[in-house]
Amino acid sequence: MSLAQAKHYLQREGTLANPQVHHRIRDLTQDGISSEGRQFNDDWPEPEPLQGQHLSAENYPVEVLPDIIREAVLEYQSFGQQPMPMVAQAALSAASAACQGLADVRRDDVLVGPISLSMMSIAESGERKSSCDTVFLKPIREVIDRRRTDALEEERWYTEDLAVWEAQRKRLHSEAAKFKAQASIKSGGAKHSALANLDLIKEEIRLHLDDRPIPVRVPTFFYSDITPQGIGRQLNENDFVGSVWESEAGVTFGSVGMSAPNFVTQSLGTLNKLWDGAALDAIRADSGRNFRVYGRRVSINLMIQPVVLNEYLINAGKTARGSGFLGRFLITAPPSTMGTRVYQTPPAQMPACTRFSDCLETLMSKELPLNEAGTELLLPMVGMNESARTNWIDFVNDVEQKLGADCDFCEIRDAAAKAGDNAARIAAVFHLVSNRTEVDDIDGDTMQSAITLMYWYLDEFNRALKDVSPPELLDAEILLSWLLKQDNCHHTPRQIQQLGPRATRQKTKRDAALKVLESHAYVRVLKSGSQIKQIVVNPKASA
Repeated sequence: MSLAQAKHYLQREGTLANPQVHHRIRDLTQDGISSEGRQFNDDWPEPEPLQGQHLSAENYPVEVLPDIIREAVLEYQSFGQQPMPMVAQAALSAASAACQGLADVRRDDVLVGPISLSMMSIAESGERKSSCDTVFLKPIREVIDRRRTDALEEERWYTEDLAVWEAQRKRLHSEAAKFKAQASIKSGGAKHSALANLDLIKEEIRLHLDDRPIPVRVPTFFYSDITPQGIGRQLNENDFVGSVWESEAGVTFGSVGMSAPNFVTQSLGTLNKLWDGAALDAIRADSGRNFRVYGRRVSINLMIQPVVLNEYLINAGKTARGSGFLGRFLITAPPSTMGTRVYQTPPAQMPACTRFSDCLETLMSKELPLNEAGTELLLPMVGMNESARTNWIDFVNDVEQKLGADCDFCEIRDAAAKAGDNAARIAAVFHLVSNRTEVDDIDGDTMQSAITLMYWYLDEFNRALKDVSPPELLDAEILLSWLLKQDNCHHTPRQIQQLGPRATRQKTKRDAALKVLESHAYVRVLKSGSQIKQIVVNPKASA
């Protein structure tokens, strides 16, 4: 009985059909699928790469870092064994956090801005980034802890002073109410006397308002698990400078303001303004909570797992790239060192790290330059000497020429557009770290070092974001790797679910991955109706 005859018989007899006919149809169908799969062996196209060719990572140019940073980075990395870019990133971020409240950088007579850096490391958990942060942030945390302790002590006295002030305010308002009542029931000279006393009390109230105790700012400085709007409130109430520092940035990117579609644009705008050094406006339904914040500086250092960044870019990537948010970041996705790190006994001393810590403590301990009212930073300018300016202008022009179609930076125009600004910021940080007590002009060598590092970051930005893939593509790569390791080219869906990689054992993820592989000619998916019966691997694919 042929397959067509069996199906015709089953349709004619219905529930009275011989049960063996069902088995015959199944066997004939499976034979047809297997035969079809075998016929494919001589008729396969060349498979297409699942994504663009992965670019190899260039070595981090550690030699261009100022001596005091470079020596600390090399010393710590030889012990911690993290990827070199990750260690250098942590050190440079710490330096930026310590310097940002001391000066701005002047690129020319018009272009003036902060030296705060925004940095991001794309890496899996377990790369020991937290250990880097602990070492390089220790002196900054110690300074902030001392300031916080002093501020909390001052806050106790502020609370008492405010209570006395409030009592005096109530007394004055009570007096005003008394004279107002007298004026309403008196006449003639008595009325005029009551009104005169009321005017005197009103003047006392106005003067009293000017004497209200000033709230004590209790510094926080380091922000984590916080929305951009929360950062704005902290800067308004407590901090002139701060740093968003996350070793698991999924917390930051998963916050309401960074993921909900209705808030993405507003949140990215807030962070962009902080990077630019612009004023922040917060308009609330309760007008008493409105505020505008001027003269604040915030640096950012994040470590984010590839899968979290993938998800964020899928949900909000167009806005994040289009608004220039990601383009402001110095991004690295260093090759992992996990699996190569042999245990080492901690060294008794790390003199280079100690020198760098002393430098950061000196910078952080400087008094912040504020305006006369003490309400915002009033920063001096780090300029450029003639050689530095020439180098910077040549760099800006070179990057601009590479933004054209089919040029080096055409796919990362958002990052390249901010490259001149970031190069100037890096140079200013280098300058301040190397000359702890002087706010003067950046020299040509320092600027050239910053430019060399900025070129590396542009190439790294291009490489890192090219390697970002949607989840189904990542699953397809994992499934393909497993399929190519098997001896047989023919597989059933059940085999993949039972024996395949854990990432694709769920039916929906398996089918999505197979769809990707089929569209790239790595497999053919044979179906009976809508049911997948067999997966045939392209013999031209290689492991």
